Amino acid sequence: MFRYLDYIRNGTIMDEGTTIGCVEEFVSGRNICYTNKKRKEINEMVNQHHIQEKEHMFIEYFDAENPYNQDTYIYNDMEIMSIKTDKELQLTKNETYKIIRFDEEHITILNNDEDECCIPIHLFHKNFMMCYCITTHRSQGLTIRGRVNIHEYKYMKYNYKMCYTAISRATCLGNLKFY
Repeated sequence: MFRYLDYIRNGTIMDEGTTIGCVEEFVSGRNICYTNKKRKEINEMVNQHHIQEKEHMFIEYFDAENPYNQDTYIYNDMEIMSIKTDKELQLTKNETYKIIRFDEEHITILNNDEDECCIPIHLFHKNFMMCYCITTHRSQGLTIRGRVNIHEYKYMKYNYKMCYTAISRATCLGNLKFY
């Protein structure tokens, strides 16, 4: 792992050019980036891709709710991430949940223990965000099985700790792809 980090920092593995990538590549793996701007861009792109063939509902985002969030289309089987712990709603910060049903007033989610929780729709942006792409900071502590797409590596490669955090989320180095 540490030798791999040195290769990244020295540019041995990839060049300085930024690969645009396509939405299919971003859908087929977990995405980690450095800036919230890039996170929002990828989340919007992948969200738009997923709603093409699914019943969905639009939840508008208002800046006052959470400065890091964005407009979201929700649909069944969509994974979302909690942005804070809320004991009353039984939410844990940075945990992922799956939407299993929704209507105009409520979203029912499933946690990793298969427990259902019903959340009022007006609390969505205060408690959740899309998690197709997350920042390196938010990825701390996660283990990602399968492909991990690392975006904006050019900003991370000179910060050893940030780069280590991003690439060590993968269970195997062969699962990493850089953009």
